[in-house]
Amino acid sequence: MNMNAVLAGKTKEGLKFYPDMKTRAGIIEQYLKQIRNALRELCSSSIDEIEEFSRVLVRARARHNEIMFFGTGQDYHIINHANFNFLKTNNLSVITMGIPEITAFRNEGPCPYRLKDILERRHFGKRDVLVGVQFEKDDRILRKAFEYNYENGGINVLISNMKRIPEYTGINIFINSDNTLVARDTAQIVLHFLSANLAFKTDTEFKDQGAEALSEYCQLLLRSLKGRYFSNKNLAGISAVIEKKLREGSRIFAFGNGGSASIASFAADALKELANDPADGYARIFDVTSYVKNMTKSINNGYINGYLKSDAFTKIIRNLGVRNGDLLLGFSSSGNSENILHPLVSLDKTVRIGILGFENGGVIGSSNAADLMAVVQDAGGFRSYQRAQDGQRIAVSAIINTLYDMGRFTA
Repeated sequence: MNMNAVLAGKTKEGLKFYPDMKTRAGIIEQYLKQIRNALRELCSSSIDEIEEFSRVLVRARARHNEIMFFGTGQDYHIINHANFNFLKTNNLSVITMGIPEITAFRNEGPCPYRLKDILERRHFGKRDVLVGVQFEKDDRILRKAFEYNYENGGINVLISNMKRIPEYTGINIFINSDNTLVARDTAQIVLHFLSANLAFKTDTEFKDQGAEALSEYCQLLLRSLKGRYFSNKNLAGISAVIEKKLREGSRIFAFGNGGSASIASFAADALKELANDPADGYARIFDVTSYVKNMTKSINNGYINGYLKSDAFTKIIRNLGVRNGDLLLGFSSSGNSENILHPLVSLDKTVRIGILGFENGGVIGSSNAADLMAVVQDAGGFRSYQRAQDGQRIAVSAIINTLYDMGRFTA
């Protein structure tokens, strides 16, 4: 099944809603240009703050200080991803705090003292590090926590695109983009670089030379976003297929493990927001990873391959009522994850899209298990999971950005 075959079936509205691929590719191109501009600005204007944050992390590792990442709504996916990478690569004492559903209250519902109270109970302070990722708007929860941490000798770090920053911010890493998708993608890149950079400084076995400097890391990442399967045309085609499935009323299942689990969750949540009726989005767009919350630790540490067996996601998707013609979105930064490959092979009456890494998409890419795929190439002679996952997120964001431009959907 190829892209044209997927698009050939008409919805009840016909195909009139699908702009030509040239229009879509143009939207994709503009998004990737915004990413390049944000990274260029970051490397020129925020380098001192990023280097200072890097020094803070080195000291925290040496002194066994705690590092807490906090974010709400879509920002939560970024800090959850950061938790995975900092723990896995550097064995830091990392805590993740945040509630995705806080967005539903526009950050007004939960008690603004909630995070502060958690810090107090943990005796947080004395050079402990609180990192706030904030792109929704000024967050009262974070403001109160920053004040408490500052007064108790802790270090506050803010990653944001807001020009007005909370009081008591110590290190402010400003991302100059009004597009929150671009800003959040850039925030993930910053945190991935810092994770790799810390490993580069402290682990003699860590071979990624691109982690020595932010500019080199970003250059290698941008060089990875090329090739047939990361072309504007290919991403535009994937966006058209997803739009078609949204309009048809098909169910969509997003799943990933390891560092890709958070990207799958991000994709599912972003697609839910496209629905006119929120209930419709939640009824047919599934973050499959969330259905194994009791195994979150296993997923985040990459053990799910052995612990939940290769058919783990396949069983969950079947139990959720997958139908012929539904859409699978599988995320694997290596392209070799057995539990991502299994549903793509077993549920072959669905439309299957792989968001993959490592040159040719690994086993998934070479086995034709996916009908369509986006692949982040290797660059720099080192297989970097961080850059592969950065590319995965950028691919999803570029597609989501295109769908936002198309408008909201109902079946």
